[in-house]
Amino acid sequence: MHVFGPVCATLIGPCDWRRFSQAILRSMRPSPSPWWHLPAVVTSIAALSYVVYRATTEPAHVQQKKKALQLLDEVQTIVDAVRSKLDALEVDVKAFLAPPAEEAAVDDGSLNSYYHFDSTGRKLKTKWDSFDVDAELERLDRDTDEAPPAPRRTTSRPTKAQLEQRAGGLEFEFEAVLGYLDASIRGDDDVRIVRKQIVGAINDTHLKRIDALRQALAAN
Repeated sequence: MHVFGPVCATLIGPCDWRRFSQAILRSMRPSPSPWWHLPAVVTSIAALSYVVYRATTEPAHVQQKKKALQLLDEVQTIVDAVRSKLDALEVDVKAFLAPPAEEAAVDDGSLNSYYHFDSTGRKLKTKWDSFDVDAELERLDRDTDEAPPAPRRTTSRPTKAQLEQRAGGLEFEFEAVLGYLDASIRGDDDVRIVRKQIVGAINDTHLKRIDALRQALAAN
């Protein structure tokens, strides 16, 4: 019980903690005291309960720190979600800027596999030397008539304007997070360190990636 001595001195002024505790214990002993002594006993128990409560309750600044760190965890979750959308935007921008000549290159390369040559340059005989073109065409026509129509392949390629609009939306989301951190999150050194890490990642990495994508689209 000596743990509560300093708390008592803070709450009710300078006192002899030993005398205070002994008085409380004496008041709690069963005795043939008159009924009008009961209020003193109740008051002593209430005072002791208040001391215990103050000694075991977290200070306000500790609660504020926990709340700030919890908010920072939620902010980091939002930043990660926006960053995932930025990753998807990068993939779409690269696909938009890529030259659409890959399919033609594949078709040209496939012709070379029909013929084979030896070390002297003489063409070797393959199945294509006895290939019946007319019979193959008839077979293909027959298979085409019997087979159901193949589903049409639809590839919706985003336009340049759509990609630029997505980049602007992501930039707005990151700037909204920065505004919230600047206006609402305060705390001690631990809170400031986490807050600075989130702000630094947005300013030094994510927003710069958006600028690079915009420049690439503008140059196209």
